[in-house]
Amino acid sequence: MFGRVGRLSIKIPWKKLGWDPIIIILEDIYISASQRDDGEWSSDAVEKREFAGKKAKIAAAELAKLSRRVCDNHAGQSFISYITAKILDNIQISIRNFHVMFLDMTGDLGHIKLGLKFSSLKIMKQIL
Repeated sequence: MFGRVGRLSIKIPWKKLGWDPIIIILEDIYISASQRDDGEWSSDAVEKREFAGKKAKIAAAELAKLSRRVCDNHAGQSFISYITAKILDNIQISIRNFHVMFLDMTGDLGHIKLGLKFSSLKIMKQIL
């Protein structure tokens, strides 16, 4: 599996007052997935992936422990929570030209290509 993002833009409003949206724009995204080669199922490759997964779990546990230590200090926690919630509520995401493709070149019937293309997708919070 591989992919690329052609362009990433983040627009942050710098007004003194008010909460204009933070706009994240992703353009020309391409993701290609395919079956693993037989060599990727060898015991060495499987062990390396398992080891990497265990390291990621340990890192996540250490980060959670550090986060709990920081959050145990309640001074200013409500202000930080308020600001974080405001920022997250004001994020808009726009995705343009999103391509996903699956390739199967191991089949006996020939090569199979299956793809989807989205020209535009917007995720935004609408205030009623």
